[in-house]
Amino acid sequence: MMFRRTAAAMGLVLCLAGIVPLSHSQSQHSETPTAQEMMERMQRQQERWREQTDRQMARFQEQAKRDSRRSLDEAKRQAIGATPSQWGTIRPRLQAVSALRHEEYAYLRPQVGLKTSEAVGRCRWTWENIFALDPDKPLTAAETTCRVLRDMLADEQTSIEATWEQVELLRAQRKHAADQLPAAEQALGKVTTLRQKAALMVMGALQ
Repeated sequence: MMFRRTAAAMGLVLCLAGIVPLSHSQSQHSETPTAQEMMERMQRQQERWREQTDRQMARFQEQAKRDSRRSLDEAKRQAIGATPSQWGTIRPRLQAVSALRHEEYAYLRPQVGLKTSEAVGRCRWTWENIFALDPDKPLTAAETTCRVLRDMLADEQTSIEATWEQVELLRAQRKHAADQLPAAEQALGKVTTLRQKAALMVMGALQ
C-alpha cells in the first residue's frame, strides 16, 4: 500500500515536471517577437532617429545662418571703420540703401547645367532660383514679379499681353526703387565721415 502511494506521488511529480517546462516554453514562445514585429520596431527606431537627425540639422543650419549674418555685419562695420556706436546709426540706413538697390536691379539669370561630355549647344539651363537663397526672407515686390514672369515664360499658353503687363509692372517697380535711392543715399551720407563714404563707395553702397 505504501509502495503504491509512493509511486502515485512520484508519477504526479513527474507529470507536473513535464507540464511546467511545456507551459514555460509556450510562454517564452508567445513573448518572442515575430519577424514582422521586429521589422516594424526597427522601422520605428529608424524613423525616430531620422526625425532627430533632421531636427538637429535644422538647428545647425539656422545657427549657421545667424552666425553668417552676424559675421557679415561685423565685417561691414570694420570695413568702413565705424565704432559700435556709429554702426548702430549707420547700419539701418545702409540696409535701406542696399534694399532699394537690390529692388532697382531685381532680375533672374539663366543658370546652366553642363556635363563635360556634352556639347555646349546641348546644355541644360533653368532660370536662376534666387528665392531659395534665403527662404526666411520675404520676397520684395520686384522679386515677386520676376517669379511671376518666370512662370509665365515657362507656360506657352500665357498670352503675350498678360506677360507684357508684368513686364511693365516690373519696370515701374524698378523705377520706384530708383527714385527713392537718392534720398536714402543722402540719409546714409549724413551720418558717415569722408573715409567711411569712400569705403561705402568701394562696397557699392553709395554712388
